[in-house]
Amino acid sequence: MKTKTVFLIFVVLVTLSGCTSLTDTGESNQLESEDSDLETPDKPTNDSSSTFDDGIEETNNNGTETPVTTSSETNDSDSNPEPQVHPDNPYEKESLTIAVDNNEVERDKMYLINESLEYWENNSETYAGYPIEYNLQPDSENPDVKITWTDNLGSCGGSLDRIAIGCAPIVNESVPDTVSITVETGYTDNTTRTVLKHELGHTLGLDHDDEPQEIMSETVTAIERETHVDTVVVWNTTDHDRELIIDQLESGFEYYEEWSVENLETNVSVSISDVESKSESSDFDYRIIIEDDENACEDGSYTCRLYHPDIFEGEHSYTVIVANPVEEQMAWIGMNHLNAISGEGDLYPDPLIDADAEYTISEWWDDE
Repeated sequence: MKTKTVFLIFVVLVTLSGCTSLTDTGESNQLESEDSDLETPDKPTNDSSSTFDDGIEETNNNGTETPVTTSSETNDSDSNPEPQVHPDNPYEKESLTIAVDNNEVERDKMYLINESLEYWENNSETYAGYPIEYNLQPDSENPDVKITWTDNLGSCGGSLDRIAIGCAPIVNESVPDTVSITVETGYTDNTTRTVLKHELGHTLGLDHDDEPQEIMSETVTAIERETHVDTVVVWNTTDHDRELIIDQLESGFEYYEEWSVENLETNVSVSISDVESKSESSDFDYRIIIEDDENACEDGSYTCRLYHPDIFEGEHSYTVIVANPVEEQMAWIGMNHLNAISGEGDLYPDPLIDADAEYTISEWWDDE
């Protein structure tokens, strides 16, 4: 089958696939796509039928009356015909089932898939020429479209000097049983959302020259990777409410994740585990040790950063001791130190600026 791959300057023949790729510009990374082209044939439409008015009778040539079926007697299948699929729709169905691979790492990105599907439900008729609806069933075994996450996509079957971060075919005519979209993980939410919309646009038949150009253009700038902070809570205590402390930390981290999208060049995501001993925590980026001992910090302070290689041998780690903590303050404490790990210069979330003790134990994340 002949397919088309689109580059900035030249056209080559490759296997049927479309992709979104990174190009090294020397100063910044850029997003590009390489896709294949199919044509859509016209589809026949059914002629509409007319009916007589109620109560009208005709007389045949022999002078006998011929009863006429009124609208009340019309068969339901005739009066309520099946909705006709738009002739430009190559899927020949109005609703497509979307599955997602079972990669647990990216399950927290499902909201980005929902947003991207909603975008095309609202805009497909304008740009693709036909309406479409989506039914997101992540574990469907027989989907129309399947989105797969990968940690290293490669060249997507196109030019080997370009690093792809998204692939999908341009669907105009021949539709496979399942249309495959592949998206590389590890990028910011904004980048991932753009790649998803771009590749879904290809599955609706759109190429790089088509509108909307903010989505379908072969080059999109400002792609940044995500910073993930793997956090562990070490329970060197028996007197504190574990569930409350974990809930507090999650609230503070969620606030910081959302704040980073709007304020930092790189998005920050956080995961939390908890263990019983320090020896189980050597592989984590951020360690929070909950102590009963009020004198756990050598200088007598409430919290302290710990840099003792004899206790933790892991590299590039950040450890905080919290001595006999106020449980309701842990959201603020956790976010404060998270900002020290992954923040940028003098940028601070508002709750960390000029906060008094009463504020730090309030549910400040709900007030912002």
